[in-house]
Amino acid sequence: MRPIVLTPALIEKFWSRVNRDGPTMPRMDTPCWVWTGERSAGYGRIMIDPLPVGAHRFAWTLANGPIPDGLFILHACDNPPCVNPAHLRPGTDRENVGDMIARGRRYQPPSAGILNSRAKLTPNEVREIRAIGNSEPRTHLAARYGVCPKTIRQILRREIWQSV
Repeated sequence: MRPIVLTPALIEKFWSRVNRDGPTMPRMDTPCWVWTGERSAGYGRIMIDPLPVGAHRFAWTLANGPIPDGLFILHACDNPPCVNPAHLRPGTDRENVGDMIARGRRYQPPSAGILNSRAKLTPNEVREIRAIGNSEPRTHLAARYGVCPKTIRQILRREIWQSV
C-alpha cells in the first residue's frame, strides 16, 4: 500500500467527517468514533489524490505514524466505520481472518449442487442432461426435469453443477 501523506487540509477534511459520539461496542470501554463520510462495504473511506484510502487506516496513521509494511489495521471494536485510534491496531492478514472467524463474521457461500437444500436435480439427472446435450430443445429438457431453460443452458455450459 502506498504511504498516507498527511496535510493540514486533509486532516481537517478527515475530522469534519467523524462523529465522536458513536456507540460503545461490546468488549470496549470507550465509544466508537464513527466515520460519516463515504463508505465501501461498511468501511469509511477518504479520497487522497484521487485514490480511496480506508478511513480507519488514515486515523491510525494520524495517531501513530506510518502503517508497518505488510500489516493491516484491525478493529478491536468490530465496527467497520469506527476510526477511534484506541480501537485500532496493526495486525497480519492471518490475525484479521482469525478475528473474523472468532467473531462470527465469516462468509459462508451458498451450498452448490446436491448440497443446496433447494436443488431440483440430482447428479444423475445432470449427467443425463449433459448426455442429451443439444440434441433436444432446452425447453423440452426443462419441462421434463422441472427446471427453467436457463438452468439447462447453465448445466450444458458447466456454469453450474461443475462438480458433476
